[in-house]
Amino acid sequence: MSIKITIIDNNPCDQEWLACCLKVMGIPTNVSLFVSVEELKRFYPDVILISESMLESFLDQHKKTDYHLQLDIPFILLLDWGKADVDTEYSEVVDVLPKSFVSPHLLSSTIRYAVKNARHQRELKQLAHYDNLTNAANRHLFLDRLSQALLNAKRGDNQYGLVSIDLDEFKPVNDTHGHDAGDYLLKMFVKRVKKSIRESDTIARIGGDEFAILLPSMRTPAELETIVNKIFHSLKQPIIWQDTSLQIKASAGLSLLPISNGRATCKAVMKAVDSALLEAKRSNKGSYKWFS
Repeated sequence: MSIKITIIDNNPCDQEWLACCLKVMGIPTNVSLFVSVEELKRFYPDVILISESMLESFLDQHKKTDYHLQLDIPFILLLDWGKADVDTEYSEVVDVLPKSFVSPHLLSSTIRYAVKNARHQRELKQLAHYDNLTNAANRHLFLDRLSQALLNAKRGDNQYGLVSIDLDEFKPVNDTHGHDAGDYLLKMFVKRVKKSIRESDTIARIGGDEFAILLPSMRTPAELETIVNKIFHSLKQPIIWQDTSLQIKASAGLSLLPISNGRATCKAVMKAVDSALLEAKRSNKGSYKWFS
């Protein structure tokens, strides 16, 4: 399998030298030069080779993009010529190589280890932070992201959309067709929601058929309503389970963060959108209500 590598270095000669080292490593590689954080997201390398002079500025640029996908990519820090050691506090850096010591063999073994270890860490992270059935974020990961969102919103850095959403008449599906059908319905629900929201948004399974969605960079209520209506529209197409047509319907409670009146905790804002969700279910299932 080819290893995808991105080189982040502002010295064209060093870029060319690193690319040559990678060519003779003896392992298939797909190498790209860094252009932007957005381009990096599209390429999504297995490992990043980054020069010491670029590390701080790159991480600052990444943080300013304010998306939740987190670049869980291992960084190999390349020290400037003549330097042999450095203290780094960045958790992204998994290994340090002085440019003066780099050889194809050393680069090969360092990259192989970094990629293997990163894949193992991703597997552990998947188990710890994602729902096994639907692959949506779990409650723990969602509350962590919501907590960070509340801090950002309080500083005025961003405005977030928060949605509490669950399925209407889910229990009859389980009772009539069995839990396998219910599980399939939940998986298809998450799949359709993910297609309706943006890559930077987070959908989480809070419990049973209860879900929550966190959406950064929501400038107006209309923006959030557009996405929620898109979700509702995606649910209109029936799901076929063993030659049986199943219909998904959902109700939702909406809010924009920050919420006024001092609601600055995860518990408070979730309670707010949950109350709006209950109002939607009482008044007209298959609809949404704003918290007010």
